[in-house]
Amino acid sequence: MKMRKPSVYFILTLIVALPLVGGTASAQSVVIRRQEAPKPLKPGELSYVNAFPFNHFLGFDQQVDSGKKPNFFYNTVGENAGLSFLSSALVPGLGQAAHRQWIKTGLFTAVEAITLYAHFHLHNQGHNLEEKYIQFADNNWSVVNYATYLVKYHNHFFPDDQISVNSLANNGADLSTGATYTHEDWNRVNLQKLHDLENITYYNGTSGVAFSHNMPEYGSQQYYELMSKYFQFAPGWKDFNSDPGSVVWGTEGMPAFFNQGAGMADRYNNKYRMATNVLTITIINHFVSAFDAFITTKLRARNVHVESNGMGAKLVFGF
Repeated sequence: MKMRKPSVYFILTLIVALPLVGGTASAQSVVIRRQEAPKPLKPGELSYVNAFPFNHFLGFDQQVDSGKKPNFFYNTVGENAGLSFLSSALVPGLGQAAHRQWIKTGLFTAVEAITLYAHFHLHNQGHNLEEKYIQFADNNWSVVNYATYLVKYHNHFFPDDQISVNSLANNGADLSTGATYTHEDWNRVNLQKLHDLENITYYNGTSGVAFSHNMPEYGSQQYYELMSKYFQFAPGWKDFNSDPGSVVWGTEGMPAFFNQGAGMADRYNNKYRMATNVLTITIINHFVSAFDAFITTKLRARNVHVESNGMGAKLVFGF
């Protein structure tokens, strides 16, 4: 059975209608023209239609002139979905550049630059605040104060089991002379004996909830965190002067330095958290750019070739 040829009126109608439709979708007029296609066109097939409505956003370039030498970046990375994915995963916007999507390339690159700058800036701010907190803690908290108070606390509630403050001392040191607020204080206290005393100490003296933590090693992250987080370490602060029998283990019973240290710790921890959150956006930007480049390459491989000159785009159909 012979295929009927399209009538002259149908062809004329198609020629008139397509520019009108394309003109409403894009600022650039639509032109129907037959060009070199990836494969021979059969009768009735439509070649290239310059009518992609989102050309001004996608920013596709015109198809490279067939007379020019192939470009490795555009012809290899831009036509290989795996390479497009990997290139944008490593450098957001690189896969889009291989497809000449300059607006999207700029957007992904800008997000990368802004979020990386914000991450390092916030992390640096957090580090500076942490250094100030450490200096404040070193100048106002001492393990000698803490050990001395625990002994007094124990002796107050257990009068029949009195212990000497120097029973927690190292190498015959005299803890009764008070703190020096230097690293030397840590050489004066036997940390294991201090832990033994912590393990039998209760917040209300004789029963109830036991102290929850042991004193960490000097200079550790836990050491600086716990001293202004848990009430049991409040006696280590310089301005703690509560009587063992009347101490209130709560916010209202904490010294000013404890609350000041807690506020400083919150500020630098918040900066670190913000830096981590911004870095998460950076990572998401890598994945979005990679998948966008991958999908674009796949679409072009399925005879939907989108390229532009900045305002118009070409769609290749095979039907």
